[in-house]
Amino acid sequence: MSKSELLHLENDWKETTMMGNDLVDCLSRQALKEYSSAFAKAKKLMVNIKSCINFNIPIMHIYLISCNNLTEVYTKLGQWDMAETICRRSVFYTIFLRKDKSHYFLEEDLNASLTRQLLMYKELTIKISQPSRYNQIIEEIKLDPSHAYFN
Repeated sequence: MSKSELLHLENDWKETTMMGNDLVDCLSRQALKEYSSAFAKAKKLMVNIKSCINFNIPIMHIYLISCNNLTEVYTKLGQWDMAETICRRSVFYTIFLRKDKSHYFLEEDLNASLTRQLLMYKELTIKISQPSRYNQIIEEIKLDPSHAYFN
């Protein structure tokens, strides 16, 4: 994708996310629709991660914000499994970025993002009375030598 197409997609993502932000307080299905649309756009941007980095599009933050927004709206709508799935995805996305050094994200940004995503996941699993899921994700990270965050 060209720079102008990626920048247009980023701006479209911002507008869609802001519409979702306005709607989430109403517990509206429209918020879920908007956030799902923004998440789809974030995934399209991720396909072009290197170009996004070259054009200073904050792809890591865009993707994580989209995950967090979906997690929040699924939680408010009582769709616990979907909230947990999306929140879990954000943790593993951050771990992927830490492992793949070709994307040139700052180590401290990655560490801060991973910590934030793990804390959100822990809070969610407590809220849905499934703290063992948090323990499982910690064990998965520890058991896989490619996830060096806890080494």
